Amino acid sequence: MSTLFILARQRVVDVLRSPTSTVFFLALPILFLFLFALTFPRGHPFERKSIDIIDVSDSSDLLDKLKAFPELHIDRTALSKATLLGRLSLRSSNAAIIKNDLGKWEILVGPNERLLALGLQNLLGANVAITIVDIPRWGYVYFLFPGLLTFSVLFAGLYAMGYTMVRYRENLFLKKLKTTPLSPITFVLAQVLGRSALVAMQVALLIAVAVLGFQLPVTLESLLSLAILSALGMFAFSSAGFLLACLIHDESLMGNIISAVPLPIALLSGMFFPLDALPVPLAILGAALPSTMMVDAVRATLFYGAPLTAVWREALGMMMWGIGMFGGSLFLFRWRE
Repeated sequence: MSTLFILARQRVVDVLRSPTSTVFFLALPILFLFLFALTFPRGHPFERKSIDIIDVSDSSDLLDKLKAFPELHIDRTALSKATLLGRLSLRSSNAAIIKNDLGKWEILVGPNERLLALGLQNLLGANVAITIVDIPRWGYVYFLFPGLLTFSVLFAGLYAMGYTMVRYRENLFLKKLKTTPLSPITFVLAQVLGRSALVAMQVALLIAVAVLGFQLPVTLESLLSLAILSALGMFAFSSAGFLLACLIHDESLMGNIISAVPLPIALLSGMFFPLDALPVPLAILGAALPSTMMVDAVRATLFYGAPLTAVWREALGMMMWGIGMFGGSLFLFRWRE
């Protein structure tokens, strides 16, 4: 019994003797509690109904009527009808109000939002038509898919170039490599390429399961776009992991960070719900993240019919993030400390 007590006490001391481990073990749940409170100050993001209004010059009267109801989130958008239908099918919007071919207002909703459509029609006037749109049963699964894909690439990049590099430094593997003619950039690129090959298999398997099990709509063009966007995402997230490895030299601390960081990133990247459900400051912060750029680009190419050229801003943003962090990492990189 005394042996059991001694070993248990030793385990507790091992954790608490390190201030960093103590903070992660005791304070991290509290930090997450405050993060969730800041992220959802108005309650669950799906408690508010989201209404898209196509951006036309004479929609101000509609806006004035709808803004009297704070439980409605109104997005006056310049998106095409195809994109609005895509947002309905993904459940990222509950209704879309557009001008039809006759110049009349029309409310587009899915089968489960008939009551919302009737309420909007009562508010806006009986002359506003209602059209029930046939949307896929797996709509929210489709909404989640770009986030799951991005999360897989994110975690793989952080782990491969973050935790692995720190472990190599601690077990003196990097010190041994320093005695060879190998250059740092060759070694780092080899790590990125090796992990990228594994991520490519992971992404291919995820897509195959989604297509076969959930009828994910893919085309050859969208598959090519997914491959390019995944490669850009891997470059950006691997660079982030590499930068962390240059700044953090403790293996256990790096493991804690890699375990903790993806959750807040997921909340701020539109993986589980649209960014407009967040408070404005958090939405602005989230929009600047490379993870958000990848999620938005994948979602647009898969479900909104956008070609790769239409998401060039997101692709360029991921590339710039990757170049900036990779360049900084090479400047800071040391074979040993």
